[in-house]
Amino acid sequence: MVLRIFLFTGTGSLVAWFALISIFCLPASRSFAALPIDVPGSETVQGKQTPASAAQAAQSGNQDHEKTGRHGDHSKGDALPADNRGTENNMEIAGESPDPQGHQQHAGHTMTGMSMMDSIAGGPFKSMNAIGSGTSLLPASSPGYMWHLMRGNWMFMFHGNLVAGINHQGEPRGVTKAESLNWFMVMAEHPVKGGGVVLLKGMFSGEPFTSPNGGFPQLLQTGETWRGRPIIDAQHPHDLLMELSANLTMPLSKFASVYVYGGPVAEPALGPVAFMHRLSASETPSAPLGHHWEDSTHISFGVFTGGVNLWRFRLEGSVFNGREPDEDRKDIDLARMNSLSARVWFTPAPNWAMQYSHGHLRDPEVLEPGTVERNTVSVSYTRPWENGWSATTLIWGRNHEARGNSNAYLFESTANFLNKNYLFTRLELIDKAGLLEENIFGRQGLDPFIQTGSGPKPGAKFDQSFRVGTFTFGGVRDVIAGAKLRVGVGANLTSYHLPHPLEQIYGSRPISIQFWVRLKPGRMEH
Repeated sequence: MVLRIFLFTGTGSLVAWFALISIFCLPASRSFAALPIDVPGSETVQGKQTPASAAQAAQSGNQDHEKTGRHGDHSKGDALPADNRGTENNMEIAGESPDPQGHQQHAGHTMTGMSMMDSIAGGPFKSMNAIGSGTSLLPASSPGYMWHLMRGNWMFMFHGNLVAGINHQGEPRGVTKAESLNWFMVMAEHPVKGGGVVLLKGMFSGEPFTSPNGGFPQLLQTGETWRGRPIIDAQHPHDLLMELSANLTMPLSKFASVYVYGGPVAEPALGPVAFMHRLSASETPSAPLGHHWEDSTHISFGVFTGGVNLWRFRLEGSVFNGREPDEDRKDIDLARMNSLSARVWFTPAPNWAMQYSHGHLRDPEVLEPGTVERNTVSVSYTRPWENGWSATTLIWGRNHEARGNSNAYLFESTANFLNKNYLFTRLELIDKAGLLEENIFGRQGLDPFIQTGSGPKPGAKFDQSFRVGTFTFGGVRDVIAGAKLRVGVGANLTSYHLPHPLEQIYGSRPISIQFWVRLKPGRMEH
């Protein structure tokens, strides 16, 4: 039994996780001490420090360390805590609030009593916690669950999520499987001349090794292929390399900055924050059914993006390879950058992030060549409170393709209360084609595949679309809620709205249930 659990959670994923946990979660030594930092040259206002010049802070900080011996040497790798409980009262828009000491804020890293995670790359509010997937933006007041490490002028952040459990999808089309969904991300930021920063990202997943054959069971889910056939009733695993990118951001004035971003594995300026990075979806293990209408381009093999931050707006455009990843999840599928997108963000306050985007995708699906015009709108709201927070997202996505228009609507929300408890929901309404075919687990459909010399082809009714709905409710309880590691146990239940033709193969009232254990870094605090 132990061997089976070890195998389905993935050797590579576990090794990486336990190595990092051993670094960050064993008793702190001098090199990894999570100690509070008093910023020299700043004054306290209502119990919070206000920032001085980062350069002066660093210089006087070194002198203070030598005199008092209170803190470790950051250049030797001290892990610095950060308070990410920003609200509209304690988070300033870039450049709008003068420094009480008359100093200018450093355009890259700043170390304040409010937050150790300020960054010019973090959008209008210069918050590292606002950095989502690619160049997307979370509400700046979002809490951060990550490990943080300083090495000289380099600031490192380590994010991740490891879920292992049992997934039972409702019969007669569903199956029951043991599975592990997981990802791990490293971010490294360094200041450059002119007040800007370089931000490097690497994101990895063990899902090519930890997913059941064909993908994670999920009724009504579609997208991509397995063994030359369209994936139906399952979510495809993510690639081993989910992101390898770089971002250079330079200030123009106190209200404006410009940036360029890209890499061999990156995310274009299209759609909301990818679901695994959204706080509103952080405790929900499954992907949204509307993934391929909303944020499926979060893994694109070849991306270049340019953008500008102007006051509370972010305007950006991308050229990228629009083809979805192939069935080999362990390589990089570089190809010509043949697709375009544009996106505008509006962040009226630290608790809000809104976007509209349009994309022109060339041949995204290997079995359905052709152009897809995609439009997305999303609104995210985060509200921190004592010992918790709530996060909610609304998304609309539309694909216009040869078969016509199809839409996806999503509402998801997660609430953390009394520190250790989470309740979440996800409600979706979506137009889905391909559901009449046999699924990847061999459950028969009403429209058999056509056998050809080059393999099976979708049947005559493959393009027939149905509007379906899913309603998911669940919760998680942290059994370990340490400053450096959180381990939770969770469960959810999903019911479905199905039109009559689909009830013949899915049943009239299928119910799906999942149980899991989740590991993630602790929440950063003061």
